[in-house]
Amino acid sequence: MRKSFVLTLIFLLATQIVAVIVAPSFLELGFSAFEDPDVSTNVLALFLIFPIALVIMVLLLRRNRKRTINALLLFAIFLAMTSTFYVLLEPLGAVVSVCVSPILSTALVYFMTKKKNWLIADACGFVLAVGVTAMLGISLTPELMAVLLIVLAAYDAVSVYVTKHMVSMAEGVIDLSLPVILVFPESRDFKVENRDPEGEPTAFFLGLGDIVLPSSYVVSLSTFSDPRIALFAAAGTIVGAVALLIATMKTRANAGLPFLCSFAIVFSLIGYALV
Repeated sequence: MRKSFVLTLIFLLATQIVAVIVAPSFLELGFSAFEDPDVSTNVLALFLIFPIALVIMVLLLRRNRKRTINALLLFAIFLAMTSTFYVLLEPLGAVVSVCVSPILSTALVYFMTKKKNWLIADACGFVLAVGVTAMLGISLTPELMAVLLIVLAAYDAVSVYVTKHMVSMAEGVIDLSLPVILVFPESRDFKVENRDPEGEPTAFFLGLGDIVLPSSYVVSLSTFSDPRIALFAAAGTIVGAVALLIATMKTRANAGLPFLCSFAIVFSLIGYALV
């Protein structure tokens, strides 16, 4: 298996493990998107947020407003990482977590923007993925999370294979070297700006949402259902990721959510039947 594929699977699995571990702390501190995770309208709210945000980004890209996109994404990344560090550092005391978390986030954002290195961007992406996954996972029950995944997977498929606006957005954002698009290269010396879209692929690119959304389902199962079933769902995401990686070797642009989400849900149903 190619090195880039192994890195992808490790990143996915590590995100799920750490997110499941820190999810109780997020829940205890009230870092949930919704007060009641069992309200069906929560799904509608989240479904509207994701497509609207993507459409805005695509429109800005078409107007060549990359600086505006960069500023908005950096601000969102800073807030998300600060929240994550706050929860992680909270056992050391409220004063420490409040003071240190923004400093760590600022440092990571600074190095990410100055170095333009895929390794730093992916490190920031990992912090982001863990925090957002834990936060989203405690915000919806497994049943509602499954509904959200199905709807967003269908949207992802349409936006990649039919309208193709997701592909345009990804190509535009990759050049910003931000952890919205994660990079898993074959070589440590890989440079995003030196990639050849038409040549032999030297890196695998995966959207942060492709990691966060199916992993949030794992966290939701672990939090509100049975950790054993969460293990089945986690195994499903790995199988789905492998299927996506194989498909990508044949066709460059593929929608990630249909692969990862469908396998996660199917494997969780198998878990419900066996456990």
